[in-house]
Amino acid sequence: IRVAKIGNLTAAAEQLGYTQSGISHIVSALEQEFGFQLLRRSKTGVSLTLNLPERLAAQLDLDWNIKAEPVPTDSRKPWLFRVNGSLVVIGFEGHPVPGNAADEQAKNCPDWPDAQEMASTHLAYLALAVVAEEATLVENARTAMKILGSLTRQPNVSAINSAGRLFEPERFRSDVLTMQHSETAFPIFNIVFFGLWQREEDAPLSGYTLGLDRFACPDLEILESPDAPAVIRAQMIAAAMVQITRGAALKDGEVLTLSGTIFKAELKASSAVPGAVTTHLTAIEKAPESEAPKKKKRF
Repeated sequence: IRVAKIGNLTAAAEQLGYTQSGISHIVSALEQEFGFQLLRRSKTGVSLTLNLPERLAAQLDLDWNIKAEPVPTDSRKPWLFRVNGSLVVIGFEGHPVPGNAADEQAKNCPDWPDAQEMASTHLAYLALAVVAEEATLVENARTAMKILGSLTRQPNVSAINSAGRLFEPERFRSDVLTMQHSETAFPIFNIVFFGLWQREEDAPLSGYTLGLDRFACPDLEILESPDAPAVIRAQMIAAAMVQITRGAALKDGEVLTLSGTIFKAELKASSAVPGAVTTHLTAIEKAPESEAPKKKKRF
């Protein structure tokens, strides 16, 4: 990483306390281990030959018919391109994610046993920003998921950091690829985190979301619900999709029906995330039979 950032083997060797031949041997060993050339050597110095922009551009074209142009020749500099009404910025950072953020988010991955190991051993990361210019927020989020899905196919990608947690790359990609078959498919779990917590053991469960700020909406909370975990999650997912599809936050005092229960939305200080303001969903009553979802009869 230091060699790639400096662009000169001799200068990197001096900073790291190695000889130039020693650094060259390390690079050669890594290239043999990975099975491809890592550095492009020229009269002006060295640069990464991972060709991330070229590789990613080819993958985006293959996966989504996205033409990510222009493709930069220097992968050390941020890559900017526009697609589907959004501005995309990708930058390489030659150091671990600051503030142990990856280690903290790895704790939210009970379904991926290797998450904490991946977080503690990563050496660098790619930062992705997708900014809506003419795209809607939903279209913008779909574009971000497509790019992340294609990034999973790049060399040495060990995890995807999204929705307040880490994803195993192949699982993330399989979820995102559902968008290849439907223009309305939306991998919400790859964008928004739906969590459950308790104030103390045996206390009623509470639910919360992280990531709805991507859609210019406050996150959601349901506090101390008598319902089962699956029902609480279903209620939060339904409320999140209401906001996402309408492109606007729930109004303070708005009443809505979720999974057979009537809720009132109120903007309050968060109980789950200190310092945040969230939309609290408070159950008022069970919905009348005519409003509650009816089970389909099987014949």
